[in-house]
Amino acid sequence: MSLITPNDFRAEDFGDLLKAYFRNEGKDRFKFERPISEGAQGYTWRLRYRLTASSSWKKIVLKHERAPVRYDKDFVETDEDVARDAETMDRIRRGGRETELETEKRLLTSLQWAKHICQIFAVPYDPLASLLPLRPHRMDDWLYLEWIENGTVRDFIGRVIDAGLATLPNRVLWRFFLCLLRMTIAMAWPPAQPAYMRQRLEHVGDRPPGNMTHNDMHTLNIMVGAEDPSSGEYEHDIIPQLKLIDFGYATEEPPRSDHDPVKDNIFQVGGVMAELITLQSQEVIDLPTEEAVSFTLQGGGETFRTMAMSILPDDQGQDPVPCLDSSLRTAIASCLAVQHELRPTVNTLTHIAKEAIKLRDAEWYARPESGHPNPAMERDAYIDNIFQVSLRNAPVSTT
Repeated sequence: MSLITPNDFRAEDFGDLLKAYFRNEGKDRFKFERPISEGAQGYTWRLRYRLTASSSWKKIVLKHERAPVRYDKDFVETDEDVARDAETMDRIRRGGRETELETEKRLLTSLQWAKHICQIFAVPYDPLASLLPLRPHRMDDWLYLEWIENGTVRDFIGRVIDAGLATLPNRVLWRFFLCLLRMTIAMAWPPAQPAYMRQRLEHVGDRPPGNMTHNDMHTLNIMVGAEDPSSGEYEHDIIPQLKLIDFGYATEEPPRSDHDPVKDNIFQVGGVMAELITLQSQEVIDLPTEEAVSFTLQGGGETFRTMAMSILPDDQGQDPVPCLDSSLRTAIASCLAVQHELRPTVNTLTHIAKEAIKLRDAEWYARPESGHPNPAMERDAYIDNIFQVSLRNAPVSTT
């Protein structure tokens, strides 16, 4: 009997066991495709699934923790294994601390109707939960998720750079910004189940916000979904929708002097936007606040310290992103304010983003008063070409 620890886990062996569970179900509902990722905390695999033999196939993701599991072919359950199962159940009954996967499963269930959150996927008569004549897989928990087809935002940035671009158009950036704000709104006001049973756009609620903080919102945990210009949603007319994944580090703690759940999420949104604006990887959340710079709001407004160094002019006035809309620059600098009480509310930011998307079209940026040094990059054809080379003609994603 072999107990696989994080140091000697062999994904291919465990993958063979998972394949056996899906194959031995005998209903031809699953096709086990390949591993997606192997992390310190868990594994993800891509499957094809259909509800019945006459249904069409769809891609889904299986995610499980990197817990000790049995993979040897001659495994026989012993008293030690029975005791382990009893200990696990006792921990659950005692209300023991959640694992990261348990946290993710619970929070994704509460967020399942939010359009900008990865959707949890229900599998009826799950083979992994069935008593099949196979050696136990030893997993305490797992979950199925929707497959999001265009990879991570980090992948997208890499493809944009490979295409020779130095920056993204403001019209794209404003829309991505609103996608990220919708994620923040979802965590604060999870949408209720709609009558039509489909995910819906997230909106600020009239009740106090919840206390969910993602704590791991970066460009590897935000996925680029499908393009759907026929959706009728103006914010997704020229861009694909973004979706947030990986809630294993998320917390639900009430506000305190050094923590505000919604504004902590807003700070993380600012960090993602800084990376999209500069097309450079920069985890501002990990930088010491001593590196913050002063920023003064337009029109002689308030001055505050911000972590938006990468998108602000330096001491010599050199602008790292001269094509960036000054209003968007201000919004992101405000999101990255060191003091959370100085960051704008998500309601304010959402209003700013919506107005910019509706009013600042290609013609607006072509006006001299916009100050845009290259307004041609805001045209629909230019933007469409970006997604042509970075998504539609891009290599198949492996993430």
